[in-house]
Amino acid sequence: MSAQACPRCGERLRREARQCRHCLENVSLEAWLKRPLSDREAYAFFRGWQNLHYENAEKVNWSDYSSAKRELSSPPKRALVSELSLAQFEDFESRFSDYPIEKRAKIVSSPELEPKTSKPSQVYRVLVGVAAVSLIIVSALVWSERLSEEAPRTELSQSSGQDFEFRFDLQPEAETKTREPVHHQEPSLIPSPVDPQVQIERALNSTVFIRDAGGLGSGFFISADGHLLTNYHVIEKMESPRVILRDGREFRGEVLARDQSRDLALLKVPAHGLSYLRMGDAHRLYPGESVLTIGNPAGLSFTLTKGVVSFVGRPIGSVLYIQTDSAINPGNSGGPMINQNFEVVGVNTLTARVEKGISFSVPINYAYHGIASGLGDYPKDAPPFQNAPNSGRSIASNDPRAPGSSSDIPYERELFQLQNQAEQRIQELKRRARGLTSQAVQLHQDLQKSRILHERQRLQSQLKETETEIERISREVTQERIRFIRRVVAVLQRQLGDSNLIAYRQEIQSRIQELEQQRRTLEMNL
Repeated sequence: MSAQACPRCGERLRREARQCRHCLENVSLEAWLKRPLSDREAYAFFRGWQNLHYENAEKVNWSDYSSAKRELSSPPKRALVSELSLAQFEDFESRFSDYPIEKRAKIVSSPELEPKTSKPSQVYRVLVGVAAVSLIIVSALVWSERLSEEAPRTELSQSSGQDFEFRFDLQPEAETKTREPVHHQEPSLIPSPVDPQVQIERALNSTVFIRDAGGLGSGFFISADGHLLTNYHVIEKMESPRVILRDGREFRGEVLARDQSRDLALLKVPAHGLSYLRMGDAHRLYPGESVLTIGNPAGLSFTLTKGVVSFVGRPIGSVLYIQTDSAINPGNSGGPMINQNFEVVGVNTLTARVEKGISFSVPINYAYHGIASGLGDYPKDAPPFQNAPNSGRSIASNDPRAPGSSSDIPYERELFQLQNQAEQRIQELKRRARGLTSQAVQLHQDLQKSRILHERQRLQSQLKETETEIERISREVTQERIRFIRRVVAVLQRQLGDSNLIAYRQEIQSRIQELEQQRRTLEMNL
């Protein structure tokens, strides 16, 4: 889940707080639709909307479905719900994850301090609102999601999250020659002929969600005709990888090439005219430079985070990696690391488990000088990365699916199985709900057209039954999530008693508390 900065001073907001602890401004979040909804989407949205309630928040109240449909199917003109805390927005975003929801932050004047209405004060509030929106646009480049502040569900092991036990007693790294950086400015301070929001939107549209029954991960297009890159370990156990685009389209991916030594794979989908990312030169990165990463941590599709480069050319095994403090969580593997010119410079790959803030990405140069040679848009003069000398020490894989892993990490397989079972069950329930929603929309349309009394009574009866079943499925999805959280907490409780994990007890206890808070929130909304 994403962190949120104060629009006034940029201080990170606490999840439950409505006031910035630094500048003491009252800050609230608003949920907006990014685009009009289709009839089917509007109907399903309205059904979930009726039972929605957040303390101290304000939501749009529609008298009936017809009025809701008129607004939801038109370009958004007002917030769906406002005066939200970050925790409330995250819950809202989770409930309506199938819809294009946008988060906006604003400064809220305290009623007891607000002067009586006058023209100067009204103008001031308008200017503050404009400044807040402007800062939110820029903040897309400076948000960071740190592992310690994310919701626990991003911690759950999945097949695509290849974590590593990082050994700090490695021999000294071989020196790596890097080019001098062109500049040392933050991305948000660099003039660009293209709106950063447009670039970010393009990057998100170029990223894909890869999954099948064996696990999930991320990838990104490097050409408009469907060539995409990901990690080898993401697709290693997949029999028929499904590639899901941001717009909802889904294709079966064909694996064209594999490079196990560098953990890279090249796939192809049967599509054209796709949004894709330009590849850059990882040699040009420098310590302290900001980068963006995109992926699907714990199945939270198309999550964008920010990090800082710590080291370029860190040798692990036979590969020179880009070391960053980016939160590369399970599900992020295979996603792009993007520089300040919005070029891919790395493929997100590894996380050091014994130390937070240490993650590794494969330099993109390995791809276009290897399995993706001749494909996509890349700098023709960029040199390849040379293989690192083997340090003679191994780094043990934590991939729970990997046979014969050099380190058999307890609990990982169990957590993976729990997540996979819950995910499959929830997706099946959602498929049934979508079918019933389409049926309900058709019944509603038929009811509006019918003028025969007994026919209208029959349609009303069918519509009521369908709506009741949709509500039952919605409750069942929530109950499945609650069951999943309880099972994960039980595993974490066992970890607390494991003498091998004494150093992590505080972190585990924190995860348990956050999960329990999520469970209580879900139970309140049943």
